[in-house]
Amino acid sequence: MVLIPAGDFQMGSNDSNADDDEKPVHTVYVDAFYIDKYEVTNAQFKAFVDANPPWQKNRIPKKYHSGRYLQDWRGNSYPSGKENHPVVYVSWYAAMAYAQWAGKRLPTEAEWEKAARGGLVDKKYPRGNAIDTRQANYNKDVGNTTPVGRYAPNGYGLHDMAGNVWEWCLDAHEENFYARSPRRNPLASEMPLREVMTNYQNVTTSRVLRGGSWRIAARFVRVANRYGDAPSDSYNDLGFRCARDVTQGGPEGQRDVQLEKQATPQQDAHTSTILGKDGTEMVLIPAGDFQMGSNDSQAEDNEKPVHTVYVDAFYMDKYEVTNAQFKAFVDANPRWRKHRIPQKYRSGRYLQDWSRNSYPSGKGNHPVVFVSWYAAMAYAQWAGKRLPTEAEWEKAARGGLVDEKYPWGYSIDASKANYGKSIRSPTPLTTPVGNYAPNGYGLYDMAGNVWEWCLDAYEVDFYTHSPRRNPLASEMTLREVMTNYKNVTTLRVLRGGGWPNSAQNLRVAPRGRFSPTNANGLIGFRCAQDVTP
Repeated sequence: MVLIPAGDFQMGSNDSNADDDEKPVHTVYVDAFYIDKYEVTNAQFKAFVDANPPWQKNRIPKKYHSGRYLQDWRGNSYPSGKENHPVVYVSWYAAMAYAQWAGKRLPTEAEWEKAARGGLVDKKYPRGNAIDTRQANYNKDVGNTTPVGRYAPNGYGLHDMAGNVWEWCLDAHEENFYARSPRRNPLASEMPLREVMTNYQNVTTSRVLRGGSWRIAARFVRVANRYGDAPSDSYNDLGFRCARDVTQGGPEGQRDVQLEKQATPQQDAHTSTILGKDGTEMVLIPAGDFQMGSNDSQAEDNEKPVHTVYVDAFYMDKYEVTNAQFKAFVDANPRWRKHRIPQKYRSGRYLQDWSRNSYPSGKGNHPVVFVSWYAAMAYAQWAGKRLPTEAEWEKAARGGLVDEKYPWGYSIDASKANYGKSIRSPTPLTTPVGNYAPNGYGLYDMAGNVWEWCLDAYEVDFYTHSPRRNPLASEMTLREVMTNYKNVTTLRVLRGGGWPNSAQNLRVAPRGRFSPTNANGLIGFRCAQDVTP
């Protein structure tokens, strides 16, 4: 399952192919949630019916199917060789039963569309404004379903959000729902969400289908297209995928069986993880709005006002840059070694804990410290990356959560991060990267361990005049900062707090600052990379 971050998006469509039930386009806010990366397969559905005999082909009550339920199955066996194809001929009732068994639920229609858009804005399809049969299974090009994951994913790393099979949603199908839809977590239903999940067997109204299928023309596989059918219906192009609330503790422990023959996704610019030149794994942070800053009681003036920021999709290092990685850089770039770096690019403590060109024994996997902003910039350039902007850093640190203090929620203790000099051996110190649980985006140590350099200049009142899209506080453009960083002299931003700091400094919103020459024992960094280099 993939985490879809909380936030606003524009739901519906005004394009020339839009039907009346796709209008008006309206702003919807959806809480963070998990959604299956792939459509539920025959192999997974067989595990469900094996465990739940009342839902087997020849035992399901007639009220829960239209006569075609699992029509392509022979007894309790799916078609030979199609274990990794999406299950079809499955009614809404059966999809709901499967989801309940798996400890999940069906996605709401709004969740489905937000997930399908993959972080893109005002686009027709999950990967942009155009589509062809190299990107999705539609228009009878293949003539049947294809294994899940055959086509490249969208910006959230989800496969087959256009084509292959229609996917059941939780909502009732109401053609004019958009005219009166609530702004937050909308659900068209005769019952609240929890009641639908517990009393789904008593539902009789038409339910929403999304995504189009292998049989359908391109206009029907658009992200905004809506269709409805009776909950008992089942066809050869109708399947589903599941969702799960973040507050349920994430996707761990789900009961879905693993895919027996997982297709290898095509690699493209929107792969959910990549491996950087420096050997560290990078995670895709999806495009979208978030609320930057803080109004809580601990917030300082430079964290205000809270304001809406849109950030394009980007990759972020999963971990802080380590001593071992930084040594590879200085070995390849001798002018950045401890005793060779020009004085203008460092304070007197640059790599103070290193012995000449060797990092402290046993600390290869600890974050590098005593490193100046200039050296961090040089490392990032060598690795084919850059430092994150301050807005990118905060969006990544929030991990898809909204209005929370820390990367994982509202409270903190020593089991979640390295802070407050809690690690003593015999003196306070850093911990190996990845020593604590990650946030919702899979990023480690976004609070504590070491402060992390950002690309921006520090401007105390920047939030009062920050641009809405991809903000950067700087005397130069982003590209100019990257190419002319050696000429920078202004204070630079630090984020995340370090091992000696109090919990207040580890919140996602605090803003630190230092001269770009400064190097001390609680400053390190991690890198970012554009999705489109």
